[in-house]
Amino acid sequence: MAIALGIPLFIGKGRIENVEDARMAVYILEDMQKNGTLASIPAEDEVIRFSEKITQLKNKRFFDIRLRRIYEIQAIDSFLRERNLIKGNDAVYFTSLLDNWQYSNNPVRQSGKRFSLGITPSFNYSGNSNSNSLPQKSTNKYGSVDVTARYLVNKPVSLNFQRDYGFEVGYLNNSYTANHMAPNIPDGLEKNNQFHLSSFLDYGFYPNSRSFHQLKFTGSAQRYWIAQPDYRFIRNLNSVSLETGISGYFYFSQRLRLNYNLSGRYFPTGTYYTTYTTKSRNFDGYFSVYFTYSLF
Repeated sequence: MAIALGIPLFIGKGRIENVEDARMAVYILEDMQKNGTLASIPAEDEVIRFSEKITQLKNKRFFDIRLRRIYEIQAIDSFLRERNLIKGNDAVYFTSLLDNWQYSNNPVRQSGKRFSLGITPSFNYSGNSNSNSLPQKSTNKYGSVDVTARYLVNKPVSLNFQRDYGFEVGYLNNSYTANHMAPNIPDGLEKNNQFHLSSFLDYGFYPNSRSFHQLKFTGSAQRYWIAQPDYRFIRNLNSVSLETGISGYFYFSQRLRLNYNLSGRYFPTGTYYTTYTTKSRNFDGYFSVYFTYSLF
């Protein structure tokens, strides 16, 4: 049997919102202009109202996906016609509109700033038993309290570029208890405290509605104070992690697509016992590239 409970309680200032709907509005209008079905260039406030209309439609609840699609396309078409933005009424216009509606809302992009401060208490319990010739029963209890402060900034620099960064600092208090109701298996108790600090910086490049490329930089540091009464010593553990990576998805054609992911990490650690110290420097990396080609 296992039970896990955790309740994050945060307060803050600021707001971060998704901007995929605004991006979709621009893509729809740009494709209409390329296809010769845009009657006039809309003003900025009209583009904003168009994106708000898209958001309203996406938040509307439907139980039938086919009826929902019909309603959404009709609503978008009516919105554009009411503002005299449509020139012509051919298949090119409708297929372009449907294509953008289905595929121009990914990946997720956000805009805004937010500072938050909070506490997250959590509790985990697990227990097991067996009825062998030597009956055994054990229980494990884990409780923690994490106090964290975060600051996040998401900035769409333009339709094609995104910059995100953030910082986090926190203090975590843990306690772990293991009870073994069996001979020759000692009980265990561990209490530790952790100070953690992390930051990230991400750049995104979105050349069109189908492809994207992301460059990431991440850094973190932790310091643990671990008390183990059973062994009568205090152990400190320090660790640092520096990581960078690039990933993306490239749409060449209807048949050919490319996914790639390249990352590297450096993470030195130091463990300090009462009588000796261990240190290590570690490197690891990951690389993957694969093509998707559809034969039929």
